[in-house]
Amino acid sequence: MSQNAENPDPTAAPRRLKRLEAKPTLDDWADHEALTLTEAIKLDITGGALSAKGLRTAVNKGEIASAEVAGRIWITKRAVREAFAPKPKVQIEIAGADAAPEADADAQETRPAPKLSMAMTMINAEKSAGRTRRRLAAHC
Repeated sequence: MSQNAENPDPTAAPRRLKRLEAKPTLDDWADHEALTLTEAIKLDITGGALSAKGLRTAVNKGEIASAEVAGRIWITKRAVREAFAPKPKVQIEIAGADAAPEADADAQETRPAPKLSMAMTMINAEKSAGRTRRRLAAHC
């Protein structure tokens, strides 16, 4: 049986999945080893937490660290694990929001409340003025 150029060997695995033949399970891959997005989906890297579309969306939003090389998206097991790790809650104290006891007044003076960046201040002002995101983008 002859092979033509358009359809080489129909029994051969696609080129980008040949690495999965050598390492068929997720445990075979090191945490820092780069996987293409297709390989990660085939290995079910999220353990069922995300579908293929959900994984692509998380990568596109920057929620999972990735790199694009030669037109392919590459991720690692470590990047996926870090994306699912619990994030610490950030508390911002607003000066004057709560009345503090008199004994704690000196501590408040030495610890100023965090200030918003100029960009966030402008965005908040635009939002309070009733401008939508689209109309806000026209002013930037």
